[in-house]
Amino acid sequence: MLGVIDMVMRRARAMFVLMIGILLTGIVSYSYLPVAAEPEIDVPFVSVFVRLDGADPRDVERLITRPIEQELNSLKDLTEMTSYSRLGSMRLILEFDVNLDSEVALDRTRAAMDNVRARLPSEADQPMIEALAVNEEPAIVVSLASHTVPLRQIYREARNLKRDLENLPDVLRVDIRGERERVMEVVISPERLESVGLTATELYQVIRNNNRLITAGRLNSETGAFSVSVPSVIENAVDVYNLPLKSDRDGGTLVLGDVAEVRDTFKDAATYTRINGRPTVSLEVIRRDGAFLIELVDEVRTYVEGWQEEANEAIEIIYSQDSAPWAKGLVSALQGNILTAVLLVMTVVVMALGLRSSLLVGIGVPFSFMVSFIFLYQIGYSFNFMVMFGMLLAMGMLIDGSVVVVEYADRKMAEGADPATAYRTAAKRMFWPVTASVFTTLAAFLPLVLWPDISGKFMRYLPVTVFGVLLASLMYALIFLPVLGAYFARPNRHVDIDQVSRLEYAHPSELSGATGLYARGLFKLMRHPVLTLMTGIFLLMLIYQIYGHHNHGVKFFTETEPKYLITEVRARGNISTEEKRDLIIQAEREITQLDEIETAYTAVGARWRGSPPDTIGLIYIALKDYDQRTRPGKEALRDINERTSDIPGVIVSTREMEQGPPVGRPIQIELLSDYSEALEVEARKVMEMLRQIPDITEVDSTLPLPQIEWKLQLDKPRADALGVNLAEAGAMLQLVTNGILVDKYRPDGHDDEVDIRVRYDDAERSLTQIDSLRLASRNGPVPLSSIAQLKPVQGVSTIYHVDGVGRHVVNADLAPGVLPASKMEAIRSWLADPASDIDPRVKIKLRGSDEKESEAGLFLAGAGLLALCLMLVMLVIQFNRVYQAILILSAIVMSTAGVLIGLLVSGRPFSIIMTGVGIVALAGIVVNNNIVLIDTYNHLRRQYPNVPHDELVVRTSVLRLRPVLLTTTTTILGLLPISLHLSFDFISGSIVYGGETTAWWVQMANAIVWGLGFSTLLTLVMTPAALHLPAAIKTAWRARSIFRSRSVAPGRASKSAEASPGA
Repeated sequence: MLGVIDMVMRRARAMFVLMIGILLTGIVSYSYLPVAAEPEIDVPFVSVFVRLDGADPRDVERLITRPIEQELNSLKDLTEMTSYSRLGSMRLILEFDVNLDSEVALDRTRAAMDNVRARLPSEADQPMIEALAVNEEPAIVVSLASHTVPLRQIYREARNLKRDLENLPDVLRVDIRGERERVMEVVISPERLESVGLTATELYQVIRNNNRLITAGRLNSETGAFSVSVPSVIENAVDVYNLPLKSDRDGGTLVLGDVAEVRDTFKDAATYTRINGRPTVSLEVIRRDGAFLIELVDEVRTYVEGWQEEANEAIEIIYSQDSAPWAKGLVSALQGNILTAVLLVMTVVVMALGLRSSLLVGIGVPFSFMVSFIFLYQIGYSFNFMVMFGMLLAMGMLIDGSVVVVEYADRKMAEGADPATAYRTAAKRMFWPVTASVFTTLAAFLPLVLWPDISGKFMRYLPVTVFGVLLASLMYALIFLPVLGAYFARPNRHVDIDQVSRLEYAHPSELSGATGLYARGLFKLMRHPVLTLMTGIFLLMLIYQIYGHHNHGVKFFTETEPKYLITEVRARGNISTEEKRDLIIQAEREITQLDEIETAYTAVGARWRGSPPDTIGLIYIALKDYDQRTRPGKEALRDINERTSDIPGVIVSTREMEQGPPVGRPIQIELLSDYSEALEVEARKVMEMLRQIPDITEVDSTLPLPQIEWKLQLDKPRADALGVNLAEAGAMLQLVTNGILVDKYRPDGHDDEVDIRVRYDDAERSLTQIDSLRLASRNGPVPLSSIAQLKPVQGVSTIYHVDGVGRHVVNADLAPGVLPASKMEAIRSWLADPASDIDPRVKIKLRGSDEKESEAGLFLAGAGLLALCLMLVMLVIQFNRVYQAILILSAIVMSTAGVLIGLLVSGRPFSIIMTGVGIVALAGIVVNNNIVLIDTYNHLRRQYPNVPHDELVVRTSVLRLRPVLLTTTTTILGLLPISLHLSFDFISGSIVYGGETTAWWVQMANAIVWGLGFSTLLTLVMTPAALHLPAAIKTAWRARSIFRSRSVAPGRASKSAEASPGA
């Protein structure tokens, strides 16, 4: 391997050309890298939606949900199947293994649904199967508003724009809110029908019979071939109005318009949308998993601007929930922080090595970054903040190898070697230590690449980036740096030649300055290595014990400065859509009064995934940028909750929108059982238990709400005796509800089919009218009340299943500053207590952040153990000594203690994701100092076998003191600003404390800064003591043996003397 160094130095010009080519390719790759805020995660979630108009949730569960669940439950790689059976529809959410391709998951689902389609009711609509995004909040909301344009035209333009936007490749779907569906209503009066001798059944049968496609074919004759058509389908309201119902003997015809009012109108409103209090029709653009946010938003804006030029000028376009500017600002700020870190690191390197040598080290930074850009572009990654923090993390480490090589070469040039010889010697001498250091670091990061769930996909960008940067830095330090050094390096005039000579040949205690003090202190410690080590071990144990008793808790992710909030408005009872709108407007008015609000997008009738059943609408809040606000987002959040806490008739709760890996509510308790009654009883007990625990707030569940459902109890024998068709009775009942769907038609200029519904007039649609509905019988029309009785019963809004088993979920929030882990122990104790009397038929499982913390903690513990094993194997292979390998890995224990000190000092909780990953990353960083130090010790031991062992250990330590402190300082300086919650952006010239950029990374940076700093200080003391320990033990044992032999010998001599005379 070392022959490679000789080869590249003989072909220096080729290496220069290769290096320039790599830099240019890296620049081009960087220009093509898509920019994003968060990593793009492609997760195979599939939704199946089936509609059966008017069907009760129980009937939907029995006729649709159960057959589909039985068919799909055996799908390969399916991890969880959740179903929601509601009035008139069913939705199934399929979660597959995160490593499965989304298209494969879709294909498997479609194939299974083809098998089950024949077992579903014929009245059910065709199943809608589509991919779901792991993050369902809109990437951008495009709203249409106008004071002058008719609603019909706005709806039409919105539908056309929706269709066009869904054709964009990165758009998963576009949801329209605030639109009312078009419908053809045939409004009838029961008295008018009875006066002309018609029933509603005969009326809608006429409509159905007159909306048939009649094909007549082609006519071939002597004069040519002609197509023959028979216009027979409904195209507009006039066609419906003129449909003939019956004729009299005089030739008169009774048409539909004579007995009914035909309206081309809209269905009753199901949703309303508003932007900052202004009514709109809104298009929520949901991006596809794996799509790049900034690119998608730019595509949408570009298309909409072009569309607006051709649309009605009176229609105004309003954008909201556009996170692209925030994402761009976050990326730009982090880029500025990377540049700041480079400048800080290079300042230290220049001060330590001089300008020329530091430039040779510094070139490795852009070189490593350009190589990593090529790598990231080839594997399809975006340039997101996870990638950028990986570069920031690697910033201090990537120059370690170059610093070690340059520092050794400088010493050789100070001794008189020419630059080419010095750098060739340095690269060969440091080849294996530098290579081992890099690969040991990568071994620590390798398990993070194997993280299996969504959190792992989110965090995977970090270790992959570190891999690319560090491998590039290794290539530069051992291949390109010697070539550059041979041509451009000069003996460093700032290097004290006498000091270098004394380092190599003089007794360490004779050194001057701080190095001499360090050497003389080590000599004193070498006299008592056991005491030194025991003191260090006691200190570590003390730190761990103090943290165990005085820690600040555990949480899954890190707290960030909120940019987006979401408000849930809840109300109970049978509330109309208009009443919901009026209630939500009260909350909206309070929220929009705050100066920090940029946009407030209100969606009446919308629900968030996991929202309580009584949610009547949502308000999506976008705060102004951090530098445009007078207070942090968390204070604005508290203010919103205080302002909306006493609105009569509703419960309003506002929280931050999730950023990072999805977790859900702080407390989620899932109950599973096939016995619905037991399930409800235990869910209510769990809710009551949570309400008794302090600091737990907003307790809700998926239990059915107290609502009235009117049930029509049919007397089937009586109906049979009268000759009444029961199916007709159900259809007639729809006359006072949504209307009877008799057929559909497709009007000109309309892509979707429009319902034709027959219903009573508004004045006739009431509960009292139901009893007087007239049904056809063999003896003439009879009232519905003669065969049925209308009774109020407890309604069921939604039936929940997980993997085919009945399910309810109890959710709760926590008071500000309270961590979930602090309350989970009380919950577990209650569940384990026999006095709780949990029904054995009900299975209870803790979900949400507790589940995520357990899974992530278990993985990171396994990842840490795997990393240790990999590093141990690599170190034993390199040094061929188990003791030295274990000694190197002991730095990890020291660094973890440093992390705990940092958490105690800063008062922050232990973040499973950020602090845990920081500790794993530290494992690869802190061992580097020990590797280089012990490699130097082994080299000196072979070179100077007769030097006293304590002097050998001290000489090793002072030789490596400068590079160890330099590499540690550069790594710490690169992360110190973020660790202090400071954002120095030299690009924009801004300095921000506590901003959005640093909030993401302060936990991880804090862990690495404290862990590396503390472990370095202990390493410079404990590693030399541990190296000297075996020799000290041997010396003590040898001295003890000599003492024994000397003390025994005189005794034996005297006995011989005493025996001699007797002889």
